[in-house]
Amino acid sequence: MKKRKIIIVFLLILLTFCGGIYIYLKVYKKNFISPISSNLPTPSLQLQELVTWVDQSEFSFQYPKGLGFNPHEEDQDNYAHIELTSATNEGRLVIWAKDTTAENIEEWLKQIKAKNVIDSQLGAEPAKKILTANGGKKITVATIRNGYLYQIDVELIDEVFWNKVYETVISSFKFIEPSIKKDNKSSYGTSDVSGSDGEYFDEEELIE
Repeated sequence: MKKRKIIIVFLLILLTFCGGIYIYLKVYKKNFISPISSNLPTPSLQLQELVTWVDQSEFSFQYPKGLGFNPHEEDQDNYAHIELTSATNEGRLVIWAKDTTAENIEEWLKQIKAKNVIDSQLGAEPAKKILTANGGKKITVATIRNGYLYQIDVELIDEVFWNKVYETVISSFKFIEPSIKKDNKSSYGTSDVSGSDGEYFDEEELIE
């Protein structure tokens, strides 16, 4: 009888010990794995090849190759209307080249009654950055060059992703000196994949 009690007590101690080890390992494994997995890059932020776009509206820029690219050739009112989108990340970036009645960027800011404005640069030209909330965070960067308004709008719905795209476009944006004066959309218009109004160039560069 005493021997049976000893065996039962031993088994209870053994079960308690094994249960303690199981719980410890489960908690340890969770705490060990979670910090590593949380730091892994999401597919949308993986390294992507950059594409250079040269536009007949006298500018060029780079963007991640995996993005949707729409030059909006149906837009007959603006010289350039280029929209970058993503199939997996909400938001978009739009580049414009437009006519303007403003003599300079300060006058344009007054015309649109802009608020939350800070100094910036676009293609080495003095520019203004406007921070707005339009159903979400939005950034506008604009400058006036040779009588035309150049404007970049980015909707930061997926803020981390589109901030990265925005930084890539802004840092690579360059103005190109015109070889022939252009005064209408047919010769100064939105970009075309074929190269008649714009050209693609694949780059061996990656988003870090």
